[in-house]
Amino acid sequence: MRRLTPWFAAAVLLAAIACSGSDATDPEAPTEEPDAARDPSPGADGASPAPADAAVPIDAGRDGAPVPSGAGCAGKSYKLCEDFESSTVGQTPTGWTVLDGYGANPPKTLVAADAFRSGAHALKTSSGVAGASRVQKSLAGLGATAGTHWGRIFFKVQSPAPQLTSQGPHATFVALQGNLRANELRVVDTQQATTGKIQLLANTPDDQCCTGTDFKYTLYDGTWHCAEWHVAPATQSYRFFLDGAEIAALKFDYGAGSMKANMPAAFTAVGLGTIFYTPTLPSPLVTWFDDLAIDDTQIGCQ
Repeated sequence: MRRLTPWFAAAVLLAAIACSGSDATDPEAPTEEPDAARDPSPGADGASPAPADAAVPIDAGRDGAPVPSGAGCAGKSYKLCEDFESSTVGQTPTGWTVLDGYGANPPKTLVAADAFRSGAHALKTSSGVAGASRVQKSLAGLGATAGTHWGRIFFKVQSPAPQLTSQGPHATFVALQGNLRANELRVVDTQQATTGKIQLLANTPDDQCCTGTDFKYTLYDGTWHCAEWHVAPATQSYRFFLDGAEIAALKFDYGAGSMKANMPAAFTAVGLGTIFYTPTLPSPLVTWFDDLAIDDTQIGCQ
């Protein structure tokens, strides 16, 4: 093998240092901001790790990113899988029913084709008024999986998201319905601080359960994120993963018979779509959902 002369080796080393330095000073690189506030609910310990960066491709097929491997429901054997491909744009998805909100809000969660993670369709909620209707899918045919199961959803919030001068909005994305505390367990639940940072919650409508993180996540950013949850009614326990990383602050295990979460042996339905509980926003909060799955084992984000 030909050896490099000393002057040539030095030139190569200097070029390599120059190239690596240009990446390190990228003005678009994100910076971490201090926590804006802490969750007032018991159990919020602020111990959650930061989510993995760029774990999920952005807006597959719509803005140049490749379609993720294994996306969609074709060929999958999950107990429940929904990619909205067989549903009509502008309508409630096939096999789903409207989950009424509150107040005088008409249905706001419909099939759309303007953004998607896979295929050509996704589910979309667009509302600037609290209490928007969602959609729900019965879990009656899942047997024991309607109780203990793993779930996964991809979601994307349009950026810039509306902000209030006071804390909010508190927006629920996925909730398990049934005969439990205040009728639902919010398994993918978020709240935005005035800084734009997001708190993750495991929550019930009466706020008597369960726990939350600090306001530290960048999620209302116009990119697809992957949320996974695990529920086990026999032990009244729950786990949550964001973009492939477990969020330790959301994990709980209250023990058999606990009334804190009051999970039933089986949930009746999964509710999907965005509902928030603050006053009217200055502009609509727009959210897309795709590639929902429920199964007996962890599904993952790919």
